[in-house]
Amino acid sequence: MTSEIHMTEHDAPTRFVSEAEVFLARLSHEELYAFARTCTEKLEEILRQGFAAVNEGFNPDEGTKPINLIREKLFPVFGSKLASTFTADDIPLREEKIIFDMFKSEHPVDVAIKSLQEKLKLIADETSMATYVAFTNALDKAIHGGLTVRDPMFVKADAPADALYVVFAGMVCFPEFKKSIARLGHVDQLHILDPHRSWYMQGPEGKWNGYGYYTRMLDKHIGKLKAETPYRKVCFLGNSMGGSGACLYATRADAVLAFCPQTIIPKQGVPEEVNQTYRKRLAENLTAAWAAGKQIRIHRGGGDSDVVQCGRLPDIITPIVHEGCGVHNLPGYLKEQGTLMDVLGSVL
Repeated sequence: MTSEIHMTEHDAPTRFVSEAEVFLARLSHEELYAFARTCTEKLEEILRQGFAAVNEGFNPDEGTKPINLIREKLFPVFGSKLASTFTADDIPLREEKIIFDMFKSEHPVDVAIKSLQEKLKLIADETSMATYVAFTNALDKAIHGGLTVRDPMFVKADAPADALYVVFAGMVCFPEFKKSIARLGHVDQLHILDPHRSWYMQGPEGKWNGYGYYTRMLDKHIGKLKAETPYRKVCFLGNSMGGSGACLYATRADAVLAFCPQTIIPKQGVPEEVNQTYRKRLAENLTAAWAAGKQIRIHRGGGDSDVVQCGRLPDIITPIVHEGCGVHNLPGYLKEQGTLMDVLGSVL
């Protein structure tokens, strides 16, 4: 009689990672490239199918949905190659707590993905690096809903557009307000990403040169789009960190619509000089935009943190207050109240 060995919920993740390491180590270079290409194809499947499971993007739990989709696609690709048979019951593909960045996660599938990337980099020949870049780019796009820091996402309206909404992503690092803006009708969308969650003060390599980087990016892409379509109005839009981005670059828009922006970067590890520069430029640009006659509409709820943060705005700007909202997710609250569309259209 044979006896089955059942893995506990504690040893299954460890065995999955261990067996994935053994599998990857045994592959020839050509086999490793082929396996990475299979993984890349699975990620491209996610991008082709879109993210119907993700609603508006401004709800924090939605930041994990792309990561869970990646895990669900790549789990069987790895699992089919391992000595043991693993199921999603052995290794839950979802997590209770929010982990926005899979590169900092210790989830078994994420660890296996990172190991594959490292193996490709160690070979360091032309084919391995090309395979690594293709895989990593597909992974980055899948994590962020098709958006990357170097390539903003353009969404064209179904009808000829007379306005452009430039949407700065918040902490979920995902295209936000996409479905609601589409309902406005004649509005094109350009989505901007800050994967470092630096309040748009870090560039792609993580250096504190983000203000110059995003200034050039906005000028380049908005200039190109305006040359193709004579927009009547360009509106900068964002929630929380995204709202801060909309305010930080306010002089480059005709209108700013920001939900619960932060006037001080609420994140540990930000150098004090960077925070001072951020505060100074945000105040100066909002003031200059206001003086130039641009529409500045900043909305906040009644939560303590939002009251304090918006209390530091320049005196000439009076936030629109929604006292009934005690949470930071003001767009979610407005959507429940049935008033989000009115607010989004208020600058048109």
